[in-house]
Amino acid sequence: MLCGSRTRSQRRSTMPARNAKRNGEARSDDAGGDTKQRILDVTTELMSQRGYAGTSISTICEATDLAPPAIYWHFGNKEGLLAAVIEASVTRWHAELVRAVDDAGRSMDSFRKVIADSFRRQPQILRLMLFMGLDRHHPDPEVRATVQRMRAGARDLLAGAIATVVPLGDPEPPADLHQKLARLMLVHLDGIFLALEIDEIDEELDELLEMMQTGIAAVGMQLLDDRSRRQAGGARHR
Repeated sequence: MLCGSRTRSQRRSTMPARNAKRNGEARSDDAGGDTKQRILDVTTELMSQRGYAGTSISTICEATDLAPPAIYWHFGNKEGLLAAVIEASVTRWHAELVRAVDDAGRSMDSFRKVIADSFRRQPQILRLMLFMGLDRHHPDPEVRATVQRMRAGARDLLAGAIATVVPLGDPEPPADLHQKLARLMLVHLDGIFLALEIDEIDEELDELLEMMQTGIAAVGMQLLDDRSRRQAGGARHR
């Protein structure tokens, strides 16, 4: 057999990719990159509403007006599509938080505003993260691990924001204090987002965020006070 020739099975294995590209382009006037982004956007919205199990390839094709081979051409299979959706969602949400911290400067009002804006502009991403994080039966453990990494990154960003915009009255607080408060803030933000989704209390969002920030500052000062008392008590017993 000549080195440049291919077996029948090798030739057959390349056909789905070629057909996928041809069929996908036949159903869409967009360039390849635009088609891929459209699939990602639609899938993110569908999965945020239905979850992973409730979002089929046929549903995605119907919503995007694309043939199934177009999905497989860009993402390989449904698992590959989910991985791409998670990666894109995490990147976008992380960018929102970075912008929130950068734009806030030292203003608590600005920080609350950008957090509220991210809730209102990107609810489908937050819904998807909750769906994926709560689904303990998903066959791919990397999905849950990705969500956990995203939340860890969010805590780090919130810790930096707390250090900048939340007054604690101590120029040199303990190293782990901002991380503890960031974890508490993320828990509050989870609850506020769920309340927005379930109770539809958008008009109360700004007030809820303001109360959250006031509460975080109060908890931080209480933790600092408790630490000072423990240190004073230890000094008396030495």
